[in-house]
Amino acid sequence: MNNLYSKADDINKELKEMPLVKEYLHYKELLDNDDSLTQLKNKILFLQKCNPTDEEKEEYFRLKKEYDNNPIVANYNSLKKEIKELKDEVRSLLKIWFTQF
Repeated sequence: MNNLYSKADDINKELKEMPLVKEYLHYKELLDNDDSLTQLKNKILFLQKCNPTDEEKEEYFRLKKEYDNNPIVANYNSLKKEIKELKDEVRSLLKIWFTQF
């Protein structure tokens, strides 16, 4: 069993060294630490949860577009999709590997 944990740790280390993963983590950190984007996201979430007037709906769509078009957000979302694909691929390979034993 220790060998299994050792192999999992090795895989984890290798994944963290991949340029894609490093770039994703970089953009995640940028996004998490950008106060203006956090405030913008909170405004969007507030408008999404309330029963908005037509004017508030327009404000919601304007803010959402502004948020989604921010380079940090756009890059993060793009990388997030690639990371999900990588995660799914690793998961599939692990399932195949485990069914062999």
